[in-house]
Amino acid sequence: MVLIDFLHGGGGKQAKVIHRDIKSDNILLNHDWKAKLADFGLSLISPLTHETDYVIDHACGTLGYLDPGYRKSRFLTIESDIYSFGVVLFEMLCGRSTFITHKHEGHYLSDFIRNKFDKGKQDEVVI
Repeated sequence: MVLIDFLHGGGGKQAKVIHRDIKSDNILLNHDWKAKLADFGLSLISPLTHETDYVIDHACGTLGYLDPGYRKSRFLTIESDIYSFGVVLFEMLCGRSTFITHKHEGHYLSDFIRNKFDKGKQDEVVI
């Protein structure tokens, strides 16, 4: 979360960055096992003094990691990155990919988890 805070204006920087594509494929580990965030191609940068909420014509990012609120409303905030990072954490905790291929389970990890909780089968979430 330190990295996410840094992107969003922490650490005394002069700008805020909304990454828009935080996913497990974009989190790299160096030789000391320190995480590095990669692929800033979809990022939006604004001065610290500027409001960092945007209305976007077309929601960008990777399905399964994309904040559903941003996808539906096209209203982008820093919380969209936090949602994406939460999906990465769910992947790590559950031992599952964000893309689910089982029939009747939903297409994405968030749908799968919600479905299991609705049915009272939380114990089936973690592999």
